[in-house]
Amino acid sequence: MAFFNPTGHYVRVNAALCRLLGRTAEDLVGRRDQELTHPADRASDVAAAWRILAGEIDSWQTEKRFVLPDGEVVWVIANMTFLRDEEGRALHWLGQFQDITARKQLEDRWQRLADEDPLTGLPNRRRFERDLEVVLSLSERHGYPGALLLLDLDDFKAINDRHGHAVGDAALVAVAQALRTRVRDTDTLVRVAGDEFALLLPHTGEQAARRVALELEAVLRGTTLGAGKPEIGLSVSVGVAGFGLAEHPTAAELLARADADMYAAKRRAAGARSAFCARRDDTPQAGT
Repeated sequence: MAFFNPTGHYVRVNAALCRLLGRTAEDLVGRRDQELTHPADRASDVAAAWRILAGEIDSWQTEKRFVLPDGEVVWVIANMTFLRDEEGRALHWLGQFQDITARKQLEDRWQRLADEDPLTGLPNRRRFERDLEVVLSLSERHGYPGALLLLDLDDFKAINDRHGHAVGDAALVAVAQALRTRVRDTDTLVRVAGDEFALLLPHTGEQAARRVALELEAVLRGTTLGAGKPEIGLSVSVGVAGFGLAEHPTAAELLARADADMYAAKRRAAGARSAFCARRDDTPQAGT
């Protein structure tokens, strides 16, 4: 607990609050609560205080963060009440704080588990669908382009069948790691399901996105998996679908377009491999 003067300076604090904030009473008294509050939470504190001072509300409860001397953050439920005398004149604030850091850490952990693919550490489809809706909405509102890439690992079933699921999992992890090295901080790379990945590129036109797709294909062609001799070569087929500017597809429409383009890329790659094999078979062998 703490008492504050009308300007938000600590006047009295109890031992429990000192332990919570990692400071002595001498260090706290005379300082403003805002000095110790996390910068991201200060504005809401100030807004609530003005509402109380204006007489709109008598008290408020909020979840906020304090920054400890070592830079660590502690989460609290803060209950603040403004006390007045019989004539309505300001006396002081009464603050009561409950440590909820452990609860917040558990909530964050569960949120990560809900949004993260446990094998690759990438966001999962649930997170991707939410982000895609947001990006499409912002694109339509502000008129900037974007693109969606769908990437499917080639011959993944054969890898699983020939080498086992542990090697298949290792292949997926290798693909995720290779793709991570080629994306921007503003891009969203996710494992959609199985051997399929997606890359959301905001502020990127379709032609630029196709160049990115070629780069990613090249990166994966240079990625191998050490699963015995010979090593396993990896490759992906990539489908591209653009949005923004003149067209604003729904998330479902965009996914369908990217999916169709990805399967067209698979057919082209399969056709190229068949033609290559046919040419090798037709090549005269030595001694014939």
